Amino acid sequence: MKKNDSSQNLTVENGVNLLLKSYQFEPYPELSRRLEWIKTLKKLVLDNQNTFAKRISEDFGNRSYNETYLAEVLPVVSAARHAVRYTKSWMKKKKVKTSPVFWFGKSLVYSQPLGVVAVISPWNYPLQLSLIPTINAFSAGNRVLIKPSEKTPEFSSFLKKCISNHFDPSVLQVVEGDYKIAESISACSKINHLFFTGSTKVGKLIAKSAAENLIPTTLELGGKSPAFISSCANLGNSAKSIIAGKVMNSGQTCIAPDYLIVHENHKNKILEVFMKELKSLYQQSEDRNDFTSVINQVEVKRINELEREAKVKGATVHECNFVYKKTHVSTPIKLLLNCNESMQIMKEEIFGPLLPVMFVKSSDEAIEYVNFQNTPLAIYLFGDNSEEHKKWIKKTKSGGMTINDCLLHVVQDNLPFGGVGTSGHGHYHGAWGFENFSKQKPVFIQSKINATSLFRPPYGEIFKKFAKYLVFWV
Repeated sequence: MKKNDSSQNLTVENGVNLLLKSYQFEPYPELSRRLEWIKTLKKLVLDNQNTFAKRISEDFGNRSYNETYLAEVLPVVSAARHAVRYTKSWMKKKKVKTSPVFWFGKSLVYSQPLGVVAVISPWNYPLQLSLIPTINAFSAGNRVLIKPSEKTPEFSSFLKKCISNHFDPSVLQVVEGDYKIAESISACSKINHLFFTGSTKVGKLIAKSAAENLIPTTLELGGKSPAFISSCANLGNSAKSIIAGKVMNSGQTCIAPDYLIVHENHKNKILEVFMKELKSLYQQSEDRNDFTSVINQVEVKRINELEREAKVKGATVHECNFVYKKTHVSTPIKLLLNCNESMQIMKEEIFGPLLPVMFVKSSDEAIEYVNFQNTPLAIYLFGDNSEEHKKWIKKTKSGGMTINDCLLHVVQDNLPFGGVGTSGHGHYHGAWGFENFSKQKPVFIQSKINATSLFRPPYGEIFKKFAKYLVFWV
């Protein structure tokens, strides 16, 4: 794929026009073309992974190279390998049963590429959330326009450079800019699908703008994802998993455990166990660079305000004596006890290293509380009671769920990932992403031998005789 220098100066409209022309010229790319695109992306990431990690770290103030590798590079590579392995089978036309009345005909479903897919990605996982949707869209045979977040300019500029060096702009483009560019993308009538990852507030605006042109959307939004520690749970193991899920990216993860619901049986031990695990984590970590910082001072101020307001309303804050080196964050995860629904920290997504705790008398009480809130993107359940597992699976609604750990449902290539309700709509990853970026096109092929003439006017005596029996055949 040769670089086209004109790609550097493409506007959104011109860029989309170029992608659309490419699609119109080749609306159904062969398997080899799709795999070429996917393999090129994978190689691009592997060859430049250290530079990507460096640029992301520069944007964050400090972003752990190990976290970038685990949470960005590996998922992208895994998604690419999965797509290379299964795209052929996903592309196959599907033969489905034909109504008995039309038995001699054939009913088929073809997966048709949509055309041009726009991916508006966030700052918290800029590599993963730009490229995994792109891999899914490529697998389905589409062309792609990526608009990364303006909050990660170092990453965005490097991604654009890499893409322009490896892809013709008729296949894949990166456009930089602020919210105005995002607005122009969402309002572009020539885009065939819009994939957005970000806040619920912005997601609503994106969906509204896209709806004006009937552009279908996939919205991967946020929400307050609860973690429930049941009465039968191992408190120590639960604490390890929850802390790991919260410390990842300094809590700046859409599926991070946002608040903790604890059975009152653990009330006297929860603080001791969590503080022990936190101290062990930070004391054993000689490399302070393993801990990612909050991305900027605006976010630091917002998080500090959540903490301050909670304290004013009665919350007690517990933290370890630990200081990050050369980062925006001065303390690690803080545990907040005595939290209640009046606090802002219990109303909005935290997206940072604060973990409020509330206590309940039963699993049913926890379920009732969760169901009363906006639908979360994820739910985490800790405990070994299989009946309790079934109850939470069936009686709660969420984008996804992990039992006895955190975050891990999102890295399974064979599981769909997506929100529901206020946490978004639409799914991607693997086969689910392929279908999301495809039109399932129904095709009926009539047989030379058929009785269709019986069902057309003028209706003869044969039709009249058999009409009353048709209801049993269809």
